[in-house]
Amino acid sequence: MVSPLEEIGSLRLGSRPARRGLGAPRSLDDLRAIPWVFAWAQTRVNLPGWYGLGSGLEAVISEAGLDELRAAYREWPLFASLLDNVEMSLAKTDRDIAARYLALGARDDFVEQVLAEYDLTRRLVLEITGHTPAAGGPQGAVPRGAAPRPVRGRALPPAAAGPVHPPRRRRAV
Repeated sequence: MVSPLEEIGSLRLGSRPARRGLGAPRSLDDLRAIPWVFAWAQTRVNLPGWYGLGSGLEAVISEAGLDELRAAYREWPLFASLLDNVEMSLAKTDRDIAARYLALGARDDFVEQVLAEYDLTRRLVLEITGHTPAAGGPQGAVPRGAAPRPVRGRALPPAAAGPVHPPRRRRAV
């Protein structure tokens, strides 16, 4: 298990358990969306906010070209909103901390797959939008909801990496 879903599920929060059918064998169908998304946010992976988009964009680029997606970003408000929201999620993702959480699953192939998709998605979103990693958005703006990277870069790693250890210790018992 990579995310702290089990730990979150054991907390007495909200009106529903983290999974349906607590007595039955577990499957993906048993997961509830809110705890699942929250668990990925806790890991600084933010997987539900971007995973798979890079592969989808790459497929469109191979068929229609990068200029087609750039035009769509400029002309289609819904597509622009989608990419802006993904860019914000990517800006909140900390690749180094994410890699540490992903390593808890002891599946190097999974870690490589997720981080490769992160790199692809980030690169293509920036290529399509024309934004730069340093600037974050048009006219030097930072994506909505994201602090400028220099501030986040100093403050978050110690606070976000600390929770990696309790699940590792708890699961080792």
